[in-house]
Amino acid sequence: MKELAHCLRRDGVVAAMLYGKYGRIGVELLGSVFRDLGLGQDDASIKLAKEAISLLPTYHPLRNYLTKARDLLSDSALVDTFLHGRQRSYTVEECVDLVTSAGLVFQGWFHKAPYYPHDFFVPNSEFYAAVNTLPEVKAWSVMERLETLNATHLFMACRRDRPKEQYTIDFSTVAALDYVPLMRTRCGVSGTDMFWPGWRMAPSPAQLAFLQQVDGRRTIREIAGCVARTGEPSGGSLADLEEFGRKLFQSLWRLDFVAVALPASG
Repeated sequence: MKELAHCLRRDGVVAAMLYGKYGRIGVELLGSVFRDLGLGQDDASIKLAKEAISLLPTYHPLRNYLTKARDLLSDSALVDTFLHGRQRSYTVEECVDLVTSAGLVFQGWFHKAPYYPHDFFVPNSEFYAAVNTLPEVKAWSVMERLETLNATHLFMACRRDRPKEQYTIDFSTVAALDYVPLMRTRCGVSGTDMFWPGWRMAPSPAQLAFLQQVDGRRTIREIAGCVARTGEPSGGSLADLEEFGRKLFQSLWRLDFVAVALPASG
């Protein structure tokens, strides 16, 4: 990471992937077994590893990993996953420490959903409310220990002297009303449904009214104004609609349904 930091321009971004510790517990267990057996990357070792995997009980931690890592059907993927001697897995806090120790700033996660509590689905959860009171990195750490299928961390980092207003996303203030929501890849609205990879559901009428105004140009403030003019949903002042929109798009940003463009600085 330090070598990358030395090559980075002031406005540049490092995009990195590291293995996630908790999502790969099953992999690490099997890897340790294969090391004890002295397995290498030859055909005989691959055959023995495949048999070992086939003998695993249904409750073994690797079983959950296999539901997502379908590429393990190939010999090359099996070798890279289980018979590779230089792998290391990281927790959230270790990812952040790696970035900061290189003299960089941790900019955020590319896929945010595994690291946040989702009040979009459970709006009145006392537990999620408690998690939301934690410092951000600690909240991420809590969630990764709950969302244990996350086997990789994809994140961005930048130089310390890059102006923070160029990359910081903070929904906690009214300044977030100037963010421009954009649908992420393979996400959108169809009729009265919203969809994104692996999900399809019907939002509430109030949520749908906001989603239907997303065009990649309007700010959250402008979207709230459009909703106010249509009269749907009924009731509430413009300020109420702006507050509703700010919280809604924060939830959708955390779910990887939308990205946001920041207002031009300077």
